[in-house]
Amino acid sequence: TLFYFQAFCKGGGRGGTCSGAEVGEPGPENSKSSPNKILNIVLLGQAGTGKSASGNTILGKDIFKSCRSSVPVTRDCQVENKQFSRAKVSVIDTPDFFDEYVEKDEQLTRCSNYCETGICVYLLVIKIGRFTEGKRGTLNELEKAFKIKGKDKTIVLFTHGEDLKNMNIETFIQSDPHLQQIVGLCGNRYHVFRNTDPDRHQVMGLMEKISGLPGIDQMFPDSKWWLTWKQQDTH
Repeated sequence: TLFYFQAFCKGGGRGGTCSGAEVGEPGPENSKSSPNKILNIVLLGQAGTGKSASGNTILGKDIFKSCRSSVPVTRDCQVENKQFSRAKVSVIDTPDFFDEYVEKDEQLTRCSNYCETGICVYLLVIKIGRFTEGKRGTLNELEKAFKIKGKDKTIVLFTHGEDLKNMNIETFIQSDPHLQQIVGLCGNRYHVFRNTDPDRHQVMGLMEKISGLPGIDQMFPDSKWWLTWKQQDTH
């Protein structure tokens, strides 16, 4: 399983009630967009962590299918494009590459194709909650993968922030050594989403952190472009 995360990070980019509509293939505008004006935001993580819901939160509308389920909902890589500040932002939802029922080679190729041009930013999605031995094992695998590729453009995105209650995120991270290592490998970059909260400031906060990653500042003419990130019609 480790191979798929290493390969994906290496190949990506040159530089309950269900919600969500069916997502199409990238449109022909992909080939016309300048490579230095394309930002790919790739959601990675286990099934059930809230990758699809986080993609919807970023986009400001229900695009990716998201619901409570005992089996993984996302089986295929999906992309939705959004034109913003003279650049194209592509949000890429991925399946759980640790899931034995996912066609790993096929999905890896599909996701890599979505990231063929532009700059890739990876959001490693982790659900706030108690860490079982199985989850710690997955974190160990991710730790090994991110030691090799992708860590300089990766942000850990914690979901279900409302479950923190009176605890702050720093205390939660410090409660598990494996989690501390993962966050450390990602440059101590992390953000918290409350996916049920319509407040767009949490999205602008994430975009501000993305703007500080290598190469992103060259894409947007305004150094504080993230301040105007808001719900818009997708393209």
